[in-house]
Amino acid sequence: MEKMGGLKVSDLSFYKNKKILVTGHTGFKGSWLCQILVNAGAFVVGYGLTPPTNPNLFSLAGLEKKMESIIGDIRDFNHLKEVFENTKPEIVFHLAAQPIVRDSYKEPRYTYETNVMGTVNLMECIRLCPNVKSVVNVTTDKVYQNNEWCWGYREDENRIGPRIRDWIVSLPETGFLFPAFTERSTDIHSVLCYHKNPKEPHSEFVEGVFGCTSKRTAAEKKQAFEAIVKNAFGGDEDASLEGFYDIQEGLKTMSENQGEEEEGPVFLTPETIGEIMGESSIPKEAAAVIEESFTREFQDEIPELHHILDEKAAETGSRQKAEKELRQKVQVLEQELEDTKVLTPIDTGEEEEAPTGGVKTYDVILRVKPEKASQIKSQLIDGKKCLVIPLEENEHAAINGINTTV
Repeated sequence: MEKMGGLKVSDLSFYKNKKILVTGHTGFKGSWLCQILVNAGAFVVGYGLTPPTNPNLFSLAGLEKKMESIIGDIRDFNHLKEVFENTKPEIVFHLAAQPIVRDSYKEPRYTYETNVMGTVNLMECIRLCPNVKSVVNVTTDKVYQNNEWCWGYREDENRIGPRIRDWIVSLPETGFLFPAFTERSTDIHSVLCYHKNPKEPHSEFVEGVFGCTSKRTAAEKKQAFEAIVKNAFGGDEDASLEGFYDIQEGLKTMSENQGEEEEGPVFLTPETIGEIMGESSIPKEAAAVIEESFTREFQDEIPELHHILDEKAAETGSRQKAEKELRQKVQVLEQELEDTKVLTPIDTGEEEEAPTGGVKTYDVILRVKPEKASQIKSQLIDGKKCLVIPLEENEHAAINGINTTV
């Protein structure tokens, strides 16, 4: 039994009489693969560039006489497609690539065109060729002794084993970009700073590196404003939260209106905050404290609307307000239902006859305070029997749920 490189030729009997296309056949690994396949009895067609060195393994092995060698560039789709149509391979081994890392730095475009688009071209040809039954896409940057283990290779110890993960780099905590990029152009007078957590920016980095004070982030401005509202209510958590939601709803409405009318940032002044609070349910005393604190806190830098606006808080406030109104309506309806159960018929001086079945029904139902019931009288007006209810000045009445004032 003939042996070659530790492999038994009989193990490769599967490839006998198979038509196989090998890309990158003139390279070191490609030449060895072609020699093995030829020895296994396969009909081998190679597609690749001219050998890169002289002498080279492909020529020394005399493979030009043992197989069909086609010189071509894997980037040339039309040529590659023509080769597939003419040869009709059953199996494809893809080895063509630009594997030298140092050369990839010098010619990155060529490297990507070969390694990426070259592979795309090959896969497209395979898709269009019904004869191809299988494809092997070969890729590696080094060749090691194979110990038939499932673990990765540890280069420093020359053995297979779990990789040491100290090479993993996390996202930067702080950074800067100079010059800054503003309005689609570079700005050499500005620096763009980056903080992974905008709520905890590293101001000492800006002050130490650039020698200037750093501007507050939008998250910091939002936190400062929330603290202003909270302090204005003197520790009443529920009231301060409700007030904060009210203001955020006003800011959201303002943002929606301004978005339709103006371009560019919208700035918040103390007067604007005062107007928003004037349309809310915030007490005047708390509103005055908030406006004064806002003026003092942002006197050096007027904040933009989107820096203070909290979309989630505005939505939460709207939802809670709607739920509160719904609960109030339910309470009123429950009370009205309870009152109808205990209504006492008004004595009009006439006897009422119960309808069939002994159940009384009414066309008019009144709900009044107990002290008012005795004042209601029955009286003929213009020939019609009417109920007369005396009302004092500024007394209120509700008819079918609609409030009226006499």
